[in-house]
Amino acid sequence: MSAPHDSGSEPGEEDSLPRAAAERTKRLSRHKITISHGNAAFLKCQLQEAHMFKVVIDGDDGGVDMRKVHERIGAALRMRPRYKKMNERVQMPPLSSRIKISQENGVYKVSNHNVSPMYSMQSWSTFASDVQHLRLTVGNTTCIRACSHRLNIMQERSRMFFLLNADIEEKHTFRRAGGVFSKATKVDNSVLLSRSTDAQELLDFILDWYSRYPDAPLRLRNGVNSTLRELFEANGVRDPSLLTVEGLGWQPRPGSIENADFSLDSASLSAELRYSFLHLRGSCTLRFVQKRLQRAEQQPRYVQATEYSIPLYATYSNELLDIATVLNKHNVGPYRRNMWILQICFMHNPRRE
Repeated sequence: MSAPHDSGSEPGEEDSLPRAAAERTKRLSRHKITISHGNAAFLKCQLQEAHMFKVVIDGDDGGVDMRKVHERIGAALRMRPRYKKMNERVQMPPLSSRIKISQENGVYKVSNHNVSPMYSMQSWSTFASDVQHLRLTVGNTTCIRACSHRLNIMQERSRMFFLLNADIEEKHTFRRAGGVFSKATKVDNSVLLSRSTDAQELLDFILDWYSRYPDAPLRLRNGVNSTLRELFEANGVRDPSLLTVEGLGWQPRPGSIENADFSLDSASLSAELRYSFLHLRGSCTLRFVQKRLQRAEQQPRYVQATEYSIPLYATYSNELLDIATVLNKHNVGPYRRNMWILQICFMHNPRRE
């Protein structure tokens, strides 16, 4: 007589439990577990720093002189938040359509434009006291000696750091005589389009254009249609290759002001050439500008960016639209290193007597 089964389970069920657990473990073992890091660049930076040599120099704290004047320097640094708020991003209210500018006690104030969120005004006594404290701190002999010592130590640490970690820090393409330099871009701001080129470059392009397209249509300032060949012949130029910057009157004289108005040129030929190759309405200007901008875009070294200024006189309602249409029609831009700004002029350049 056998004892009753207390668990109430079917025979063989207990044996199936270990087998099911083993099957589940086997299935899980087939999956690959991958641990990903959310910020791979940050992890790479940490791993890179872990392989760097650390540089420690005795006296890095500034020495005895720094301990004497550190309170004076600290007090000077604590003045900055009084005049400029730190670590605060305040959305400035937009200017109204009509504003008024007034002057009170030598300070220009703009109506309906609150600048208090960005700057905090101090009393005259506080300002005078701070200026006096800064003057004494900057002129203190011990401060000068301590800061000079500190800067020399920092410079020495920097040199040793780059020597020890040159393979990680430096890039061979940036090495130059005298140090390691990063990529930099020179930007020329607000360059007037009509003055963006030098006289010799302009003359070289004119002669090259004449050798290629001597009979290309040319529209003169008075609206008459002509060609470059006819323009030279009308002004008695038999061989354009003999033209010089000096002969055209484009060479600036000592003490003279560069003439931006083509109509003020002494010679008719000079005025017509400058108009045709420099003015936006000139027949050859866009080709000249396009060539210069494309060449600037292709420079692999000594990258230079330019902000060209186009004069806008607002003499008629469609002036801005016409400028945009001309640039778009001749495929001048957009460029990554060269951009346009509008120079709003209230009147044409006055004529000189």
